[in-house]
Amino acid sequence: MLLDSRIKIIAISLPVANEDQIASWIDMNHGPCKLVSCSSEGIPKRYFFAHSSKLLPLFDPKGVELNSSLSDPSGNFGHPLVGKNLESFLLCGYDRSSLCHILTAADVNGMLPAIVVFFNVEGCSNALHDAIAAVGKGLLSQAEIHKMEMFLAELHQSHSDIGNHLDAVDLEGLHKGIATYHEGQLPVWQEFILKLEREDLLKVIIVTERCLLHTEMFAHSIIIPTINRVIRNEVSSIPCGRFMELVGCAGRRSYDTEGTVVFLKNLYSGPHEIADLCLITTSGLIHNSSHHTPQWSI
Repeated sequence: MLLDSRIKIIAISLPVANEDQIASWIDMNHGPCKLVSCSSEGIPKRYFFAHSSKLLPLFDPKGVELNSSLSDPSGNFGHPLVGKNLESFLLCGYDRSSLCHILTAADVNGMLPAIVVFFNVEGCSNALHDAIAAVGKGLLSQAEIHKMEMFLAELHQSHSDIGNHLDAVDLEGLHKGIATYHEGQLPVWQEFILKLEREDLLKVIIVTERCLLHTEMFAHSIIIPTINRVIRNEVSSIPCGRFMELVGCAGRRSYDTEGTVVFLKNLYSGPHEIADLCLITTSGLIHNSSHHTPQWSI
């Protein structure tokens, strides 16, 4: 691909450690190649950890150590894993109570629009029910609800059978400014959700990680219920590169001066593990190198 004469510009989305090697390889095999490095910084991020009805900064004021208020040796943070709380954690893998509290106060705290990120479709479906119940009357104004109904009418007019593929909870969520976006949906419905997002009619979008990173979707806040993924019955933390991409979706250029990233507790990780992952990915300790190894003999 890199030898195709029609390609004039190659853009690398993340800083890599061997971009000079790639440029040299292209220069030798493709023709003159100039390496241009952009030093502009992304939108600053604020990191929070939510537990119960509290939303606390993840780090101390210097941003280098865990907030002392989160250094609970028991790891409970107001949510002992017993009784209903334990059952809730086991069923969904994240702190449902904290998520509901965040969404309830999101508008007041200036955290909207927000994207809630899961690693599976089931998590999105569970969170949609929780979010609808948490926001009460909804997050849209009367004018926005009217506009939403107009878009829905247009959708039904152009796709008369779309109603046969939707659940009542999907429509209820839309009228409250909440929607899901994941791989299990019809393409026409996915396009409709993206259209509503561009029109600023969705205040909370619950997405899978894969779908989020394959769209140009950004929000003021990114809510990450868990940093752990279950693959082949094994639990592992999200790779640092993936984590950087998710965090990068917090903050909209030309709209926000800073982005907000909120983490929730889950069965496998608390504030200590989350803080370690944040520090590793933001302190320069991780160097993203291209998987392309220059082959000078080509």
